Amino acid sequence: MGRRASLATQVKKIDVADVLTTSAEGRPHVDNGSRRCYSHPRKEETSPMKTIEVEQLAQSPGLYDEVAKVLREGGLVCLPCGGAYRVVGDVLDANVVTRLLQSKRRTKYAPSLVFVGGVEQLSGLVTGMGQSAERLVKAFWPGKVTILFEPDDDLEPKVRKQLTKANKRIGVRMPADEV
Repeated sequence: MGRRASLATQVKKIDVADVLTTSAEGRPHVDNGSRRCYSHPRKEETSPMKTIEVEQLAQSPGLYDEVAKVLREGGLVCLPCGGAYRVVGDVLDANVVTRLLQSKRRTKYAPSLVFVGGVEQLSGLVTGMGQSAERLVKAFWPGKVTILFEPDDDLEPKVRKQLTKANKRIGVRMPADEV
């Protein structure tokens, strides 16, 4: 199973009730703020939210598997990333994208950000990469630069609509965070 991109939105205040669940294969992220990674299973499930300290991840790499499992099973994970918290999930799963946007109470015009772990994850998400985008990727990824791309024609229509909002483009970033 290939790695999937993660949909992320900035979280200004962590509220356990807002953290649901989402999916993406094996690419958890971590923040440098409180140094915690939060995950919670689907709302229908009764498992409690689990908090994993970043230091625990360094000492027990097997914990990455737990975070990845939540993502693969359609859950959302709240991670520290670039000095803020991000709620992430499987961008290719329309139900996950819907739950994530609802949990953040996103308006129909508020843009969302897609995280990728590598340029290869752009396939199936965006259409081609022009020379300008290639230069930006080489110069600034991984890092804090978000690049706007045309969505791929094969992207599920509901996901395309949810991610492109008013500008009809998808904002993509490859974070520099080690997790």
